[in-house]
Amino acid sequence: MSRWARPAPTSGLIQMQAEQVFQEAFENIVGKKPGYSLKVVFSGRFSKYNAKIIHYSRTNVVELRLSRDWLDVSAPILKGMVEELLCKLFRIKKQTYNIGLYRSFLRNLDSSPAEKNQSEPGLHESFMRVNEEYFDNRIDLCNLRFGRNSSRTLGSYNFHTNTITISELLRGTPKHVLDYVMYHEMLHKHLKFDSNKNRFHTKEFKEKEALFRNSKEIEKELARIARRKPQPRISTWFRR
Repeated sequence: MSRWARPAPTSGLIQMQAEQVFQEAFENIVGKKPGYSLKVVFSGRFSKYNAKIIHYSRTNVVELRLSRDWLDVSAPILKGMVEELLCKLFRIKKQTYNIGLYRSFLRNLDSSPAEKNQSEPGLHESFMRVNEEYFDNRIDLCNLRFGRNSSRTLGSYNFHTNTITISELLRGTPKHVLDYVMYHEMLHKHLKFDSNKNRFHTKEFKEKEALFRNSKEIEKELARIARRKPQPRISTWFRR
């Protein structure tokens, strides 16, 4: 279970503005339903422009947790982020002007140059191999780093920071295993988030993922490496 930092010190005005944005977004997506209690928490534990929304069903509290970077973002973009999170939480299909602004904001983040100061040598070599063989060297280099020694999440791509993180568990594994996980995350960077279908692993994504040589066999090998059943998952950060 994640451990959350206490809310960052913010002025009352900033906190009130965030709460007002949350209230307006909630009413726009869910409606003016009585009984819900809304809470906003700024956390230093999130990566850049990350956020999460939680519904505590017993108390009917809906809590928005977000990084402090959102303090510098305009209200319409923040509202779009919250509206998209609410759509996912309550499984509501709805498009709004502010959600469009938020997705444009994400695209601009993803296309901006990354500070390539976290490029692990082994991961850099893997990225270059995969880029040449599967993407004709069309994928711009991003931050590459090893994360925690996790068997649950073997890889992730953070759209906000343009960073691919690979589990420390895969350090020193055969090249084809590392390259497969790298390929999966590079696909996320290449295909981006499907804003129309509101998901990452689209039909197109799965079809392209299957193009990696011996992908089914490698999935089994990953399961053995992680010593987990069922097979470990390769996930993507989008918190939003």
